[in-house]
Amino acid sequence: MSKVADYLRNHLRGEVITSTDARTAYSRDSSILSYTPLLVVHPFDINDIRKIVHFAWQLSQKKYTLPVTVRGGGSNMVGSAIGSGVIIDCSTHMNEILEIDTKQRLVRVQPGVNIATLQQTLRTHGLEWPIVSEGANATVGGVIGHDIIAKNGTAVSDWIDQLELVLPNGDVIQAGSISKREVGKKKGLSSSEGDIYRQIDGLLNDSNESDTTIELSNNAYNLSAVRDGRHFSLLPLITGSEGTLGIISEVILKLDTFYPEQEVLSVCIPSFDTFDKTMNEIRKQNPLTAEFIPNHTVMHARGHLGVSVGELVDREDESNFEGIMFIKFAGPKAKKAAKKTGKICDKAGYLVVRSDQDYDAAREIWQIHDNIKRSILLSEQDHKKPLPILNDATIGPQRVIDFGETISVLEKKHRVKIVWWGNVLTGVMNAYPFLNLHLVTDRQKIHSLMSDFYQAVLEQGGMVAGVCSEGRLRGHYVQSNASSDASSTDTHIKEIFDENNLLNPSIKVNVQSMKDIEKHLAETFDASLHTL
Repeated sequence: MSKVADYLRNHLRGEVITSTDARTAYSRDSSILSYTPLLVVHPFDINDIRKIVHFAWQLSQKKYTLPVTVRGGGSNMVGSAIGSGVIIDCSTHMNEILEIDTKQRLVRVQPGVNIATLQQTLRTHGLEWPIVSEGANATVGGVIGHDIIAKNGTAVSDWIDQLELVLPNGDVIQAGSISKREVGKKKGLSSSEGDIYRQIDGLLNDSNESDTTIELSNNAYNLSAVRDGRHFSLLPLITGSEGTLGIISEVILKLDTFYPEQEVLSVCIPSFDTFDKTMNEIRKQNPLTAEFIPNHTVMHARGHLGVSVGELVDREDESNFEGIMFIKFAGPKAKKAAKKTGKICDKAGYLVVRSDQDYDAAREIWQIHDNIKRSILLSEQDHKKPLPILNDATIGPQRVIDFGETISVLEKKHRVKIVWWGNVLTGVMNAYPFLNLHLVTDRQKIHSLMSDFYQAVLEQGGMVAGVCSEGRLRGHYVQSNASSDASSTDTHIKEIFDENNLLNPSIKVNVQSMKDIEKHLAETFDASLHTL
């Protein structure tokens, strides 16, 4: 370790950190996993990143593997922001908003820019990057790498104009939408970039000839979205790649209009008798989001918030309801849409509390929503804590409520309490089983719980990694349900960009089995670090 650290210190402008405390701090993200890195680097600029990966690449030529993992804010819940080699953290120095073009509605940023800081700055210009991110420490690079869902169901790649990527050998390429003619020019280059374009284009041609295009849309790497009519873009491959193909050094983002006008409703649902019909009417009003939190999850939160359900949703009867739905509207039509939605809910017999275009009231209602979720994630019951192992699956908005029954079955089968919530617009499900990782019996439940949960998701036509990428924790379930052709294609894509498997190995391809992960968890679990 000392030789590697000394070499990097002599060649980098940024910090190279090898202290035990720092390595321990970077051994965890927001998942249940832990991998202690060899060292941590805070690169000063793109040249530092190039030197790090090129050094690792040179070592690989001598048959020495030095894995490199890029990390954002550390809010990742699937274990892909940790690794046993070099951790690159861009949030210390490469965190600048470089340029804002209000006319073109573009912003040029470095990968370590904090999302909350970015949005705050953009909103002073009446703009925003329309990405849904709940992590307070989330960064632009992390959001792109993990393919966090954008507003209105759009993809992250839809909101990127151009991206600068450092390849594993230290070369730099620009990725963005280009014409067929430009693709031809790229393929003619005698460089790493030319080789990538030639091989990716060849893969697409092969997939068309073998009629696997549809299947490839569910791959670990989104090859099918690379070529769209007359346009060709590497962005769909890079977004969601979890730092396995290259390291983002700069990006130009597309922006949307920010609407300060917001309306929020909390809706107490006494019965599901007319829920599907009611939701169909609500969806016509184009809400920004609508999240359902079931009764038992609300009641659990109540105990930890120290308030009554009546105080949460203005309801005296604390037990006789199915759950609470929080609905948010934004834009010039927010007041009208919220008023219409309120009438729809009143007609269905739901108890509605509406902000009535009062910014403070809207913020207060949505704060209740956030407090319920936060209190759950920070809670503890019988020395058990809610673990983020059943997150971000998509099952379709029409199936969210019914999927609650599936979760009840899992609770009984595995003898574990599970709290959950679901987005009834996007179909995203988040479930948290209460487990004590001090207990071998509880650690042994992880695989069976995840297996049963994700199998149910797949049986209902859903996706295991529907909102963000699969990481270490879910890689096994994605790969085990992929065809041999799909897995082969993913492996080929990885080899095109990173033939020596230096960037975030065991992510996306050649993933660890759940048995290996269980073994690793048993060997590395440290109660003093487990704070979930």
